Amino acid sequence: MITSEKPHRRNGRGYAVAFWKANMASNEDDADRAIVYAGPPGMPYPEIEFRLPEQRPHMEKLERMLSKVFDRGIEAAKAEIRGVLGVLAR
Repeated sequence: MITSEKPHRRNGRGYAVAFWKANMASNEDDADRAIVYAGPPGMPYPEIEFRLPEQRPHMEKLERMLSKVFDRGIEAAKAEIRGVLGVLAR
């Protein structure tokens, strides 16, 4: 059952995951597959599907990678803005 404590969709830093069971929305605990959406909201982005629980380790690795890429992008943007403004990094 989908509840506020066990939602159908989980958002990460730079990605989101939707959980499904037998082609119906599900929570993470009951799901037999998950789809990871990578990219900004409202833009076309890749969807990577995983069978659960067999492929959960691969899904978790992808989530960690997407989080790291997102964080590095934030740091690069900050450095670029500092450069344009002539501000030294702290």
